[in-house]
Amino acid sequence: MSDQQFYKFFDDYLEEHLRQHPVYASQLGDHRYDDQIEDLSIEARQNRTALQRQTLARLTGEINHDELSRSAQIDLEDTRLGRISDRGILMEPIEPWIAELSAAVRPDAEPMIETEGEPPFDESARDRVDAACERVRDHVRQKVADVLAEGRTPGVVGGEHGVSLGAIEASAAHAGEVG
Repeated sequence: MSDQQFYKFFDDYLEEHLRQHPVYASQLGDHRYDDQIEDLSIEARQNRTALQRQTLARLTGEINHDELSRSAQIDLEDTRLGRISDRGILMEPIEPWIAELSAAVRPDAEPMIETEGEPPFDESARDRVDAACERVRDHVRQKVADVLAEGRTPGVVGGEHGVSLGAIEASAAHAGEVG
């Protein structure tokens, strides 16, 4: 792959990424999508995941580091992780039960979201939402712990606060006492 093809590869990816994330595009100063918000449907999220996977597959399959100029090689490298294509960075598939759980508790969660968690809301609905969040939190905690135990670097993107909390808990347990 020539340098020109290499940079076009990333330009094409960025263009599609901005199209799929219009608010982010606007934050970057690209105002072509100012009249749009991000599609949060399951299908749209699956399409975004597919773009990431396809891009990674192409990155590792089509780009030969040694054929690029040194400048392009540097652009391909991460200062901490080295050559990304050699690191086996991957995106875990979204487990079907998570999407099903999300759809099942959404009717319970929407009234609480609308009132920003302020009563009145159905206490049993809150309990169902809390249980669902705890289940996802436990899942993320275990996945991150497994990645850390293998000596890899986890990255967690998206989700509600329980997703972040599960990742933080696993990272803290792995790191032990700090400070």
